[in-house]
Amino acid sequence: SKHTPTTTTTTTTSTTLSFEAFIIDLVNLWSSQDLSVRVRAPTATPQPRFVVGTMKIQTTKTTTTTTTTTNTRPQCRLGKCLSLLLLALSSSTSTVMAMDPTTVDDAAAQSALVAAVATALGLEHHQALLALRIIFTIITVWTLAPLVAHYRRGWQLATGGTPFLQSQPEGWSWPFLGQALNYLKYRPWDLMMKWHRVHGPIYGFELFGNMYVSVSSPELLKQVLQSKIAAVKKDVANTMKPFLVILGTGIVTSEDDSWMKQRLKMSMPLRRDVLEWIPSQTIKAIQRLCETKLEPACQNGAAVPVGSSLRHLTLQVISATFLSLTAEESDSTFAGLYLPIVDESNRRVWHPYRGFCFFMPFFWKHLWYVFRLNRYVSHLIRVRWQERRQAEVLEYKDILDRLLQVYETEFPGETVLPEAAVKQFRDEMKTFMLAGHETSAAMMTWALYELMGNDSLRQEVIDEAQTVFGSYDSGNDTTPSQNRVLQAENLSNLALSESCLKESLRKYSVVPIVGRRTIHDMHLTDGEGADAKQYYVPQGCSVMINIQSIHMDPNIWPNPTQFNPKRFMDREKPLEPFTFVPFIAGPRNCLGQHLALLESKIVVSLLLKKYNFSLPKG
Repeated sequence: SKHTPTTTTTTTTSTTLSFEAFIIDLVNLWSSQDLSVRVRAPTATPQPRFVVGTMKIQTTKTTTTTTTTTNTRPQCRLGKCLSLLLLALSSSTSTVMAMDPTTVDDAAAQSALVAAVATALGLEHHQALLALRIIFTIITVWTLAPLVAHYRRGWQLATGGTPFLQSQPEGWSWPFLGQALNYLKYRPWDLMMKWHRVHGPIYGFELFGNMYVSVSSPELLKQVLQSKIAAVKKDVANTMKPFLVILGTGIVTSEDDSWMKQRLKMSMPLRRDVLEWIPSQTIKAIQRLCETKLEPACQNGAAVPVGSSLRHLTLQVISATFLSLTAEESDSTFAGLYLPIVDESNRRVWHPYRGFCFFMPFFWKHLWYVFRLNRYVSHLIRVRWQERRQAEVLEYKDILDRLLQVYETEFPGETVLPEAAVKQFRDEMKTFMLAGHETSAAMMTWALYELMGNDSLRQEVIDEAQTVFGSYDSGNDTTPSQNRVLQAENLSNLALSESCLKESLRKYSVVPIVGRRTIHDMHLTDGEGADAKQYYVPQGCSVMINIQSIHMDPNIWPNPTQFNPKRFMDREKPLEPFTFVPFIAGPRNCLGQHLALLESKIVVSLLLKKYNFSLPKG
């Protein structure tokens, strides 16, 4: 660079114009010319404001020295434009701001603005006018684009027969924000169910620039989940995002061939082996719960947190069945690592901003727990793989062994399981840990809560348990033979207990909404014959399967707010398809639903048989 200093003495009364710097670089970058840097620094005590990229700094009423430098270095255009754009947005032209709007008409104001920009930047009049038009056009498009997109989506759905929510009693649907403000004031699931009662089985709405369509009709669900399943995929980017640290690429989030491959691997162990192992592991977990919490509570009269106790119980059962972990190891590892991860993921559903609070301790604590859990499960998989490779006689003591048997056919002769296979296997295990304990614990908690307030129904459950289990004591008494408990035909007689659990899932939907995303335009039909209605769902929409709305629909379930397990015991009138979907329906239904119901009805029956539960006062 060559520096040619030139000393002059000037006095200026203009304020700092970062807008000028933006226009200069915009014109120069457009014409691919080298940039000229003009820096004016005061000869007295320096009072610079800031320096970003190439810009002009002016001070008010100060004698200055001007130095001109020719810059021949390559320019970073992207960084320079971003920096100058921020400067331009943070300040304004003093000449225009000083104009009196009561004495100057629009034409004069426009001419003064163009003249001020042309004079300040050393541009011709037409160049300054062109630059201003470019800036104002960008601002206008940026402002109007969300508004145009908002009404375009509404028109697109409305012309296809799908109602689009605009003005509601709860509040307006705003461009880009959509129903976000309404969701801050009301519970989203309850609000969406209320809208279904007003607008029918399907409607569309906007949320943060995305289009959502909510469905609650069994006929529409059948099409989304079964007959037209090729047009939808899992909505991983929205509804499942907080839980991806657990689900990973497991069976819940996978698609197409990957999903089919994982489904085939897991179907046989979960439908045959796990149903044989679950009862014995459940009995052991009940005995531990009685010894450690319930018996001491009976003696000292203390209250027991049933919800958290049942979460630990179900986690112990699933850990022992899948990984052969002891109750102590399950409590020290999975309860200490896994449950905090699940709790934080649940918080991020209601407070998405928590996923971006990198400056808060809970953000890094969550990442640390995820890292430790991944490392722990991966270590278990690698150790078990080595043990099976070195063993002369292979044993099958848990689900992990059954699944490794499948992997042995894929990697024959491999002494070390490939890292990609370990990661995939780890995600599958974590997925079933989440699905295997959370739903079970929730439906048992709600079932016990309802039975506490219904003495006659509770006595019927106790009588049924007495018939099935006889004199078996779920506490320290282990003298009765467990063979009677483990018999599948005997456990199938717990019909009322199972109905209570299903009714708790209906009334208190553990997962109120399940998301899908359309990859093709989809046309749905509700009804038959002349009364059939057609609905259109465009490609790229998030389809919200409103499980809570279906389970609380009075047209399907009379008196939906009443807890009535007898709904599920009428064998002469079986349930209509897609009216009870806590485990989803269709090809992608939950593989662990039989496991959850089997475990839960054993726990509820034996606990009610032994203890008299009541809510604490206050």
